[in-house]
Amino acid sequence: MAVQRRNAAINQEDENRVPPKRRTSGNGAWMASPAVQTDETFFRTYYHQIVTAVEVLIDFVTVVSTFFLARLLHPLIGLEIYDSVQLAPMDWGAALPVAGACALIVFIFSVMGMYRKNLSLLNIDEMRRLFRTVLAVAIVIFTVSFYLRIPFSRLVITLWLVLLLFFMVFVKMLFFKVHQALHLRGFNIRRVLIYGAGEIGRKLYKNILAFPKLGYQVVGFIDEDPAAFFEELQRVDLTGKNIPKLLGTSLDLERFVKEESINELIIARKGLSSDDILEITTRCKELRIQFKIIPQLYGYFIENLTLQEIGGIPLIGERVWPIRRFSLLVKRIIDVALSLFVCVFFLPVFLLIALLIRKDSPGPVIFRQKRVGRKGREFTILKFRTMYVDADRYSFCPKDSSDPRITPVGRYLRKTSLDELPQFFNVLRGEMSIVGPRPEMPFIVEKYNPLHRERLEVKPGITGLWQISADRQMEIHENIDYDLYYIQNFSILLDLAIMVRTAFSGLLAMKTA
Repeated sequence: MAVQRRNAAINQEDENRVPPKRRTSGNGAWMASPAVQTDETFFRTYYHQIVTAVEVLIDFVTVVSTFFLARLLHPLIGLEIYDSVQLAPMDWGAALPVAGACALIVFIFSVMGMYRKNLSLLNIDEMRRLFRTVLAVAIVIFTVSFYLRIPFSRLVITLWLVLLLFFMVFVKMLFFKVHQALHLRGFNIRRVLIYGAGEIGRKLYKNILAFPKLGYQVVGFIDEDPAAFFEELQRVDLTGKNIPKLLGTSLDLERFVKEESINELIIARKGLSSDDILEITTRCKELRIQFKIIPQLYGYFIENLTLQEIGGIPLIGERVWPIRRFSLLVKRIIDVALSLFVCVFFLPVFLLIALLIRKDSPGPVIFRQKRVGRKGREFTILKFRTMYVDADRYSFCPKDSSDPRITPVGRYLRKTSLDELPQFFNVLRGEMSIVGPRPEMPFIVEKYNPLHRERLEVKPGITGLWQISADRQMEIHENIDYDLYYIQNFSILLDLAIMVRTAFSGLLAMKTA
């Protein structure tokens, strides 16, 4: 059958030839003609080098700026009375060592992998790497100062590192948006076809959308049975902006490559024989396009695939994800400390929200509902009430603020996530954590399959990867990838990175609410 498909495709070569034309991508961005692409060859070839150089320069400026900002704030916030070192006025003679130290810090950024191209879910690994890098910078600075006995204000350096972490998080998030904007405008895009519209192919498509820095643009899918996956593809992106196209079957590969200027084919179809894979990769070589293959066993292990090599022979297995007790202890300490801080210092906010809810609509201030926590244990989750009391408490969640069940005050609370504040009491009671998968209702958990039940291995959280993603429009159990990623990559640094992203998202929501 593979040979027949190949012969049929070759016989249609002359019939399917079409001249190059101007076209737009699926999101409306204009795609350059071959002549324009030739003019942009230099920028396309060295895009990542140019962008990385700009990123390094901006990081250097950020490091220098935060140092001088720390020196400026040091006396303004009264730290000089606690400092044993008198700060000397900055002059050009001192500027050179400072610049050298800042250059060394940027070099540490590079060594720690801050400029790597590979990304993780929601770019969260970059945030975790940033925390680890700033910690390494602190260790280097204080170690060097101890052995060389360099006289400087440790309070200034501590303030500098705190400011550096804050501003670097902002810079990295901004750079992520810049990459996204450039690629959405069709700059340095690799146009990709996905062969296989099944579960793995659709998941790959979603991940490509989540990682714009990689510069992939999925033109569409090809599959031997396109009609079988039409409805599933419509659900890949509920916003309707990035619904993928089913172009046809592998018989039309050559035509699609020429018409759509395809650069790469990703083979994600299950059940292909060795001959089928060899045949499709041979056609890719003949068409001068790159190809990548997702291992056939990936569909069975989904998230738990690991690759080991013994003497050049690859071995594929299932990965085990133990969570260390010490990490859980540290996580619990952080949960209790932050929850106490929120409950004490934000008490006026709690009282103000309660007063607004009372005046807005009749009914209790606190909404209570049964949810399922770690190991399947049920508990009562607490939230500020955002809907009218006659709304069914176990009905589907509102998709947007226009839902008639939501009260006027509730619209603001839901948009800014302030309705979640009472859940810090759930954290103090040990039923929840600050970071973790969202807790589901019991009747949904009853329908869990073995993969879904892995969510119950950790405590549910107030915030998590799903909450800070663009997929909040979908049901929690329909985005199992986020929860599995969190469980498999659990660390205190990952929790801190998610908290920082949540804080930024919350501040942005308050500004636009």
